[in-house]
Amino acid sequence: MVNHLILPNWKVLEWGAGSSTVWFANHAESVTTIEDSGDWVRDLSAILKQHNLSNVDLRHRDRQTSGSLLSASRGCCYD
Repeated sequence: MVNHLILPNWKVLEWGAGSSTVWFANHAESVTTIEDSGDWVRDLSAILKQHNLSNVDLRHRDRQTSGSLLSASRGCCYD
């Protein structure tokens, strides 16, 4: 388990929101997460509200057809 690796005062930056976002929010001071799916941002926002997690800054950024940062898993780019 990684519980001992995360300190309660940590500020987490996560690329790609998911169930890990909820986990981090419960173990760290704050989480900033960047997600490219608008539908998932909407759904995760509801989950975070349901769990009363207010320490997450959930940011939606669309994928780009070109950009300086490549995504190995999705074959797209980000600016």
